[in-house]
Amino acid sequence: MRILAALIISVLLLTACGDNNSRAGTLGPIPSGATGSTTSSTTSSNPSTTLPQQGSESVEARLVSVATNLNEPIAIATVGADTYIGEKSGRIRRLDEASRNPLVLDISKRVISDSYEQGLLGMAFSPDRSFLYVAYTHIDGRIVLDALPWEGRGTPDSGWRTIIAIPDPQSNHNGGDIHFDSASNLWMSFGDGGSAADEGYGHAEGGNAQSLKTLLGKIIRINPTPNGVKPYAIPSDNPFVGRSDALPEIWAYGLRNPWRFDLDEGMLWIGDVGQSNREEIDRVETSSGAGSNFGWNIYEGNSTHRSGRRVDAVAPIFDYPHAGNNCAIIGGVVAHDPQFKALNGKYLFSDACGGDLNTLIFDNQRRVKSASLGISVDQPTTFGVDASGAVLVASQGGTIYRIAPK
Repeated sequence: MRILAALIISVLLLTACGDNNSRAGTLGPIPSGATGSTTSSTTSSNPSTTLPQQGSESVEARLVSVATNLNEPIAIATVGADTYIGEKSGRIRRLDEASRNPLVLDISKRVISDSYEQGLLGMAFSPDRSFLYVAYTHIDGRIVLDALPWEGRGTPDSGWRTIIAIPDPQSNHNGGDIHFDSASNLWMSFGDGGSAADEGYGHAEGGNAQSLKTLLGKIIRINPTPNGVKPYAIPSDNPFVGRSDALPEIWAYGLRNPWRFDLDEGMLWIGDVGQSNREEIDRVETSSGAGSNFGWNIYEGNSTHRSGRRVDAVAPIFDYPHAGNNCAIIGGVVAHDPQFKALNGKYLFSDACGGDLNTLIFDNQRRVKSASLGISVDQPTTFGVDASGAVLVASQGGTIYRIAPK
């Protein structure tokens, strides 16, 4: 049982033991490393010292089970009045406990999920509701983003279209979250390619996350054109458009494993999984943060990971150590639930090992800290929102919960 527990909590992430510092985070200065040449192609500023989406008061909540007996739920997406749950194996179910959460799409024959972080990675519906986009690790070893026509359930394979397919050097650190913005651009996260320290086979010199010649270790922004000749177009205001030394899809870089991110009211929130010591939450404005470098593998949170180099990097708005059974951040959504107004505007996150559900608040010195909601989930994997605006959280054990007022 001890071996099984160790395997379960390592799902999604490669982590290691860390320090025992306080769990308070920091807005602090830009992380400082050893002196050396600046390799960043852009200079990014610190996050704002105010959090307009956050309140200073803590909130207590309760969990309401809305679905059970699922097989490793890993992704949540809502379209119209229906919410869908993606299972790690590649099966997608409509959230309807009364009907035993019926299966509406099975892509498992395309998906490899043998390793802990492989499988279905993320899914999102196009704003016009006509396509479902799914990200997954393909049986041939690539990270793939597909678009499929959607009419209330999945369509035959003949209706599918591959948007992106890139080599994946190792089985871990895949990212794979997907969101659409108000301009119908698709945003997607990619991990650094796996293994550890962003080094070794399949990793650029200095790390994939710092290289602008690969999509690994990035958040990208594209305009998918499922009915066009090309699989996607590049928004003209992407930060690296027109540069021969960078891929134009890239919107932000310097990330290790941005397993989950959120777009909310002009803000990009990223839960980037750390390696040995720190977990971090990054936040930048979408109007001014294009081209942001979040520092990996030079920095891990607000700590220096790799000596001998220095880059201009956006500091995390909050980071925390591997203390109290924490090992890997599970971000995160900003709540907008009309039935839970005390939670609204707050960023929610958890940890794959610790399981406590938290928000960010100010302490009396105006430092950003985490505040517990007084509830925890066993092995959380992802957050989502249902059609009513309620925040959902998935447990790898097979249960979906709604976060409700206490």
